[in-house]
Amino acid sequence: MPTILLSMPHPWNFGAYAMQSYYLLKMFHELKYEVIYVNNDKKYNYNKIYKFSDLDMKQDCEIQDVNSCNLNKKLYKYPKYVFLPHYDNDAKVISDFNEIIKINKVDYVLFLGDILNLITNENFICKSLIWYPNHFEPLDRNNKINLEYFDTIICLAPSAIDVIKEHVTSRLVYVPHVIDYDTVVMKKDSIQKTRTELRKELKIPDDTIVISIIGGNYERSMRKGFDTSFQVFKNVLKIYNNVFLYVQAHRFAFKDGDNDLINIMESFDVPKDKYIINQTLVDSNRIEEIYKITDILLMGSKTEGFGVPLIEAQIRGIPVVTNKFAAMKDHTYYGITCESEQSQYDQIGAGLVALPNVKNLTDGLLKVVDMVKNNYGNKNEVINKIKNEMSFDVVKKSIHKVIEETKMRHDVDKLEYDFCVVLVGMCRNKCRMLKFDDNKFKLINVNDEKSVYESIKNISYKYLICLDDQCSIIHEFVNKISEIHNKKSIVCIMKTLYNDGMIYPMDNNFTRNRRVNIMVSNDIVQKAKFKSNFFDDLITFGLETGCATVTEHIIATES
Repeated sequence: MPTILLSMPHPWNFGAYAMQSYYLLKMFHELKYEVIYVNNDKKYNYNKIYKFSDLDMKQDCEIQDVNSCNLNKKLYKYPKYVFLPHYDNDAKVISDFNEIIKINKVDYVLFLGDILNLITNENFICKSLIWYPNHFEPLDRNNKINLEYFDTIICLAPSAIDVIKEHVTSRLVYVPHVIDYDTVVMKKDSIQKTRTELRKELKIPDDTIVISIIGGNYERSMRKGFDTSFQVFKNVLKIYNNVFLYVQAHRFAFKDGDNDLINIMESFDVPKDKYIINQTLVDSNRIEEIYKITDILLMGSKTEGFGVPLIEAQIRGIPVVTNKFAAMKDHTYYGITCESEQSQYDQIGAGLVALPNVKNLTDGLLKVVDMVKNNYGNKNEVINKIKNEMSFDVVKKSIHKVIEETKMRHDVDKLEYDFCVVLVGMCRNKCRMLKFDDNKFKLINVNDEKSVYESIKNISYKYLICLDDQCSIIHEFVNKISEIHNKKSIVCIMKTLYNDGMIYPMDNNFTRNRRVNIMVSNDIVQKAKFKSNFFDDLITFGLETGCATVTEHIIATES
């Protein structure tokens, strides 16, 4: 029985990832995998095995649906639960995963979601996969580094493969999230009230075209584009008075007034009898009732990694209007996707997203309003497409196939590192060194000049690689260590730009556009990995071995 480690929300948590976590757990249970969930929570001990009954769900999380959670308790008892050490910013460190992997003899590790807080201080020691929602075009600098540590990247949109492929050597495949048609039918049938009855309760006339926005309001950057979508609705209202906006957006723990959608809507001076905004958490039955009263789904997000409501609406025969960026341009089948205004920098993810164009979305929404009024479109064809590509059984088969075909691009147990990396600090009498012991890079701080040179003198590694963590070569230091060591045993490499990891050539021997990614933050080494084909025919940094083969001595000098 293979063992898989799942790094993702627990299946009873709130949100789309938690729902997919539930589906994955169900898949692996049926496939007879042994499952271990790993998460961050400082209330639990690192690396201790917990049972479901040991966890305090009510205290630890917001339960998405209490009724379904109670029904699924038998399934939740199936896996083991472990927790990572607690760091600031909820960082997850690969070496901590590897301890869990070793102790529990894990065969695969599977991540779901973003990995901005992943600290890549070493390779995974088992096969590694990520079900990855790409939010940025081009790929942001953090993910250029972090994604390279996964053997297989499972993209949630076909276009994501094109965005990512030039930056990684990992295997890339497309597998969508589960949007299960049978489950949708079951949910629809569970709602006893008719569309007319539900609208009457909300004081919405039965002949009104209801436009809905469904999504979490959890980012101060307004990634979901509520503000621009409100402008779009106001524009449409000027032309069609017989429209109504329903907004379901759970507002997370912001300070009073921050991202309050009611305040934002009031600033656009839209009549209060033309919209309802609910910012509280609701269960899956209430979401189903919202879909039942909806004629059109508006998704004016700046970016989406997949966009669950987008697919959920279309499989129910509801047309959509979206911003043409990332997964939205891939998964808009029934409706219209509209050209964006321009790129916009997202502070949270440190990447480029797309600002929606209000005029284009307005025009698109007007066309879809006309489509609804005149009852035309490819609804049945789209329902069948989603049914055939995203049902539980189809996705289960795809995920299992991808896992079975995943091969490690390195064998960590056989790695032989015969070099030491020295990070030369801004002060000549201070130095930080990376030493490799027990398959781990360890950071050593040396604080006085004598200790610096003594430490370097005592290094027994065959090759010494000198880098600077502040983008400036200190030649006095380089010359000093050259005197200490036999010159034939030293390799001094040029500086690396701290933020993006790009190499800038120091003389004509160096090839442009190669990367050495060294990032040090809070005394945790985030990356020490060297890409292949470095310095044509002079130095080859083995991507799969991580070691340096040197054919002649080189000292980098600034040009």
